[in-house]
Amino acid sequence: MSDLHAPPPKSPDADAVAAENLTGTTVGRFVIRERLGVGGMGEVYRADDAILKRSVALKRIAPRFRSDIKYRERFLKEAERASSLTDQHIAAIYDVLEEQGEMFVVMEFVNGQSLRARLANPFTMDEFFHLALQCAQALVAAHDRGILHCDIKPENIMLTPGGMVKILDFGVAKQLPSKVSDATVDHVSTTGFGSVSGTPAYMSPEVLLEKPLDQRADIFSLGVVLYEVLGGQNPFHDDTFIATSDRILRETPSPISQANAAVPPVVERIISKMLAKDREQRQASASDLLKDLATARAATDGKQPVASPSRLATIVWAGTVVTGLIVGMLLLQRPNHSPNIAMASNNQIAILPFQSVGSDPNAKAFGDGLTETLTAKLTQLTDHYPLQVVPSSEVRGQSVHTVEQANAAFGVNLVLEGGLEQSGRMVRINYSLVDGRTRRQLRAATLTADASDPFSVQDRVVEGATNMLNLELGPQQRNLLTEHGTTQPAAYDLYLRGRGYLQDYARPEAIETAIADFSSAVERDPNFSLAYAGLGESYWHKYEHTHAPELLVKSKEACEKAVSLGPRLADGSNCLGMVYTKTGRYEEAVQQFDQALKLDPTSDDAYRGLAFADEHLGKLSDAEATYRRAIAVRPNYWASYNWLGRFYVTQGRYQDAEKMFQQVVAIAPDSFRGYSNLGANYLAWGRYTDAVPALEKSVAIRPNPSALNNLGVAYFYSHRFPEAARTYEQAATMDNRDYRLMGNLGECYERIPGKHGEALASFKRAIDQGEKEAATNPRDANVLTNLALYYANVDQRAMALEHLKHGVALAPKDTEVLFGASLVYARLNDDGHALEYLKKAFDAGLTKERVAHLPNFDKISAEPGFRGLLQRTKPKQY
Repeated sequence: MSDLHAPPPKSPDADAVAAENLTGTTVGRFVIRERLGVGGMGEVYRADDAILKRSVALKRIAPRFRSDIKYRERFLKEAERASSLTDQHIAAIYDVLEEQGEMFVVMEFVNGQSLRARLANPFTMDEFFHLALQCAQALVAAHDRGILHCDIKPENIMLTPGGMVKILDFGVAKQLPSKVSDATVDHVSTTGFGSVSGTPAYMSPEVLLEKPLDQRADIFSLGVVLYEVLGGQNPFHDDTFIATSDRILRETPSPISQANAAVPPVVERIISKMLAKDREQRQASASDLLKDLATARAATDGKQPVASPSRLATIVWAGTVVTGLIVGMLLLQRPNHSPNIAMASNNQIAILPFQSVGSDPNAKAFGDGLTETLTAKLTQLTDHYPLQVVPSSEVRGQSVHTVEQANAAFGVNLVLEGGLEQSGRMVRINYSLVDGRTRRQLRAATLTADASDPFSVQDRVVEGATNMLNLELGPQQRNLLTEHGTTQPAAYDLYLRGRGYLQDYARPEAIETAIADFSSAVERDPNFSLAYAGLGESYWHKYEHTHAPELLVKSKEACEKAVSLGPRLADGSNCLGMVYTKTGRYEEAVQQFDQALKLDPTSDDAYRGLAFADEHLGKLSDAEATYRRAIAVRPNYWASYNWLGRFYVTQGRYQDAEKMFQQVVAIAPDSFRGYSNLGANYLAWGRYTDAVPALEKSVAIRPNPSALNNLGVAYFYSHRFPEAARTYEQAATMDNRDYRLMGNLGECYERIPGKHGEALASFKRAIDQGEKEAATNPRDANVLTNLALYYANVDQRAMALEHLKHGVALAPKDTEVLFGASLVYARLNDDGHALEYLKKAFDAGLTKERVAHLPNFDKISAEPGFRGLLQRTKPKQY
């Protein structure tokens, strides 16, 4: 008998099992010969077509499905679309038959064995490529017709005796409604269109999270299959649906080469890319996957035998028993892949947002808040331990959600990722420590707890994280980690959720919920300083959306309350310092950030805030000293060097900046940031030849608006305006809120024939966005100078000169402000003032290389005064 489909699942549907076996009967023109299998959707038979004289597979739809009118209509439509597929690697759908109240799908009968059965024996690389290429070809054919499979697994991949691949159930597999609560780990689906369906161990993260799907979901599932072919086991399968789903969402599979050393690195990379949590990191299409596989096959001889994969023991989660006699929490340790692994002498770690299984926004907010507090707690240890922690604001700001993204954004060697699921009063949290470079899981743990006791939840997670990192804590450190700022569990629960909602401050509704949660927290505990600090920050973000003046007052009042109630906590001072900085009250901001650093010498916000305020007060030596103080506290932390490098660029100290950014690259060579800022520094220095490769390296690691913007500048300075415009446009698709990017785009359009209208629109958008920033902080000289240039470009001379006057008055020695002033006057055809401010900019550190070919000076480039300035200017010595 042919092995058309895999054996039935562990718990097949009751109505399918109970249905009468149709073997020996006739349905329409089909004579049924044998039942091949029973599954979640129904039964499959081999039958003979009495008219066309061929064998077919007849799928009998289970009664509960055909009685659902909506499902029936949707199923018929999907089957009709799928019947148009004619690729040789896809089992054809011939017809849908209704007979005596029952519904059947008539499909191509494939005589052979399933890939599941074939997995009993190892594959040669030639056999692997033969399989993988055909599967990819099938995906290409289906996806080109707009048809997804959504249940790619070994049971649905058939191998004929001649070695041809046939994929079953295309266009039908994704519509299998049932109840999640009744699902086994082998199959689950729901009745909602586009909702969870398929086989959990092969589902992509976006399927589990019920996000809109595209062809990359099938690429992920095929990646799991190919991993299993070469690695010997499914990388995500666990005992329950919840455990399996959590591993898909959180865990990064061990390299296949650990189980099978004969797998070529190029194949390892392809499959790893297919399994990226973030679908943006996978192959963009099945066509791209097919090209990758074909290239990999050409690079290998394709015939070396693959050693039999070591069958790694399946990881078993310890069972959780909750009875009336058990109070509090059990910490359940899962076996480590490497129980005695030694941590590096200097660890750089990013903590990813703890994601919740399900769609409960409160559970998600609790997970986000837990992530932020865990990050803050571990950061407090960094002045005594060889550990550097990426701030949660950086993780959020860079939209980092996966290990791959964390390594590309920050160059970390460790990533802590986790997830949680809440049911009633109980919450289950799984978290693991992953090698940021190899993506190998180092340690993992799970805990089940009473969600009404958020203190215990947080303390246990923090304790588990410190244990994973081999940090031996003294009594003082342990006390520091268990401080919560309140004794009221309900207030702390609201605080955690408020912090979580505040992570999503780009959405006004999230800010409103954060304000409500923080407000409720202080109602329950009027002395809760941390909650007042969160409330102050929330009001500030709401002000950024609405610019309602009363919100500034509320923000300041809440931050002041936090300071008065928590004189030993840095959060209130950082909150108030932020408000003062944003509103241009730099003297008062300095006082608050000074106090914050006395309370918490590891506070990134305080170091940056203090130096920034001093910089805007013209106290440049104080600002530099603050940055160097941050480096002295944590000499192995890349961010401190990055801040100081940025400061040096603004002062025209390009050689000093180069050293700082080279240090960033040395500490975090896998991060895009060091290369991006190194390239930006070379641009400011006028070293375009050096800038381009650094920026290209940054974009290759992770495309980001900053590097793309700077690459556009390099093209602009080279008079390559169409290329510059395309690069700016690409950056704008990633971040269209930066007024400077809109201004740069306008400068390009202005120099491209036929783009005058687009130029005006870009300048007006830059002005609109820039004016909002200037209204918020009227003492930001760079914003005012940039606005002056945009007004000049739209021929509003009076507005340009007014903004320029204020900008120069605020920063009369700032290189960029003086340079900006020369650009404004050049645009206004005031050559005398243009040359005057250009000379001042040169005296302040501007390089002649940056100016020599700048398009803005084309009109005066031949004038003796301009040429004389360039000839007299010498490189600044340091």
